[in-house]
Amino acid sequence: MNMKLFCTGILTFILSFGSVYAQSELFKDKTPEKTISEKYMQGILEINVHNNIEKGAVLFAEILDMDSTHAPSHYMLSNILTSKVEKTKHIEKANKYDSTNKWYQNALTDAYLSNGNYPAAIKSALKTLAQNPNDHETYFDVTQIYISFKKYEDAEKSILIFEGKFGETSESLFYKIQTYELTPVSEALIEKLRKMLIENPHSQQLLTVLGGKLKESGNYEEALKYYKEAEKFGANDIKLVFSFIDFYIQGRDMDNLVKYMRKAFVDKSIGEKVKISLVNSILFTPHFYKSNSFDIGQLIGLLFATHPTDKEINYLVAQHYINMGLLDKSEEQYYSMIENNIDIKDAHLHLIGLYSYQKNYQKLIEVTNKLTELFPDMAYGNSMQIAFAEMELGQYDKATSRMKELASNTTDKIKLSEIWGFIADIYNAAGDTKMSYKSYDKSLSYNRSNIVTLNNYSYHLSVEGKQLKKALKMIKIAVRAEPENATYLDTFGWIFYQLGDYFEATEVLKKAVSVDTQKSNVILIHYGDALYKLGKEVNAKVYWMRAQKNGADQAEIDKRMNGKLE
Repeated sequence: MNMKLFCTGILTFILSFGSVYAQSELFKDKTPEKTISEKYMQGILEINVHNNIEKGAVLFAEILDMDSTHAPSHYMLSNILTSKVEKTKHIEKANKYDSTNKWYQNALTDAYLSNGNYPAAIKSALKTLAQNPNDHETYFDVTQIYISFKKYEDAEKSILIFEGKFGETSESLFYKIQTYELTPVSEALIEKLRKMLIENPHSQQLLTVLGGKLKESGNYEEALKYYKEAEKFGANDIKLVFSFIDFYIQGRDMDNLVKYMRKAFVDKSIGEKVKISLVNSILFTPHFYKSNSFDIGQLIGLLFATHPTDKEINYLVAQHYINMGLLDKSEEQYYSMIENNIDIKDAHLHLIGLYSYQKNYQKLIEVTNKLTELFPDMAYGNSMQIAFAEMELGQYDKATSRMKELASNTTDKIKLSEIWGFIADIYNAAGDTKMSYKSYDKSLSYNRSNIVTLNNYSYHLSVEGKQLKKALKMIKIAVRAEPENATYLDTFGWIFYQLGDYFEATEVLKKAVSVDTQKSNVILIHYGDALYKLGKEVNAKVYWMRAQKNGADQAEIDKRMNGKLE
């Protein structure tokens, strides 16, 4: 709404209603009793001249103690208070005690809008319009509320009533176009826009909206004609630029897309968030990236050149290098962020992720140690990360010693369960089954519900074909906790397989395949094996071949395809 407030000096410090009365003794006037008018004027001076909002608020509260129907004091308090409930309560009272005041009525409409009470806001705005039937601004306030409430037919009626009374103005044209832009596309709507264009042939906004509606209806050739016409009246209008971008995305016209993306990227009026959103939603789409990586790289470079310290844009640059397979350049980008003090913690974490992907565990250890130096509160997770890297490097003794030292400095049972579960995994990787099972038992002694330990323990037992009933009991707990976890379902199904219950194994493994977003070769092979045991050899081969296509061990696939599955 376009309401002008009396208390323009209120900028930063706002009182809650309770604090008004809490301060009353502190600021209470010690001079002889003043009249309500004097107190009110003093309150206005305190707020607008002395910037003493507290004292002004107390004065208005004191007036209401003297006369609860004093509408101006209710109005002033509605502007000062932060509580939406209290603001609304006071402006409702101001309207109650002075029902003809336009400012109070507008403020009440604003309060209802702020509370999300659109029906009440419309009712209030219509009351203002009835009281001020010749006020142009009020018509547009009513129209804007209808638009906000997605009542586009009512918004259109409001504008048409205005134009019937006062004729078409630049403001009524603006609101009419805005209403039609948001209205769902139809032939009737397009026809209305065409007729408007005959009377307003130089309206860039109208040309752009008509082009957009034609595009929505599938008439791309004519839509482009109107966009091009609109461009004659201002080639850098940002709304039009975005219309072109959207148009050329759907047409997969990279040359023109780049042209208009450049316009958007160099426009300083567009915030970084919008530009980043454009990159994420448009430029990283596979069909563009595959054949237009050079152009995309140039656009990202332009974005980076204009916003070199924005962390999200720095990450876009690094991601671009990763998409291009230039991992060394991505690594340089992350180090540059660290050097320039841009999101140091997450830049380190991205480096750790990059080194993990490359299986460069020595570098991973170095960066993780540096991260711990900078952020000691991350020591627990970082120790686990380093131990994992040491395990992958075959440094099993080093990894177990690190974890046992971490355990000796930990009292939290949940964390102790995690640590001993990991120690068990390290022992298993080292081939020490006895110590692995002993450590799994210790992990569960701290937390019987550690589903990671329950899964890993039961899986290793199933692979060895030992204590299968114990394994089945453990994995049931994990699956019950996370019924859509493909890894846990795979373990569950494989235990049934080892128990010889191939029907139940296929039922469980079928679900594991369906929920597995990673398309694990192990799960595909296990499902194929279970199908094979049920005599469904053709179906089994489908899943073995799928695993083969995903890069499964060729010898394992050949063994199965040649009928040598044990």
